[in-house]
Amino acid sequence: MEKDYTKRKFEDIVELANHGDAEAQYELGYRFDNGLDVEQDSREALKWYLKASEKGCADAFLAAAEIYYWGHGIRRDKEKSQWFFLKACSCFERDYKAGVRPGYSAFRVYEILYGGYTGDRYVEPANEWLKKAIGAKYPEAFCELARRHFLGEDARESNIRAAFMYEQAISLLDPEKDGSVISRLEETVRELKRYENGTGEKQ
Repeated sequence: MEKDYTKRKFEDIVELANHGDAEAQYELGYRFDNGLDVEQDSREALKWYLKASEKGCADAFLAAAEIYYWGHGIRRDKEKSQWFFLKACSCFERDYKAGVRPGYSAFRVYEILYGGYTGDRYVEPANEWLKKAIGAKYPEAFCELARRHFLGEDARESNIRAAFMYEQAISLLDPEKDGSVISRLEETVRELKRYENGTGEKQ
């Protein structure tokens, strides 16, 4: 379900990034962050994320926030991470309102608010953004609601509801691109239905 960052040549990304292309700068940061076609280097990743964030790239703000939050390759800085999470949230809200990847953008806002990454957990506002992501038919949002129903986490505990949400996610995925994800979700649905006790509640 994530974007494939292996299609373009590394040298081409570097050239574009050095010429100030924000998307290329983010992609270069992502490649260093994940060791794609280059040795993994969190500090170098952060450098490029920061350059992309200066141009308002929501993904770059989020990626930088996560590096500061977890202290990957650098000293952990909670204050900086919260600032970057807030900026990411604001940028994703902007993108959602502009119709830019609405499902993805809404879900990223949900994750930040629900996870408490800005300092406190904002469950009700987060749930509104989850509804927006579901309304935009973003598969990951259905998977998240399924997870919450399964665990009874701020949602009714129910296997049948969880299975239904996973099935909705499956229907939105591309069998050619997301075949392995679909297979895992289908197995999860089978397991959920196997333990259903007739009312759909967990045993």
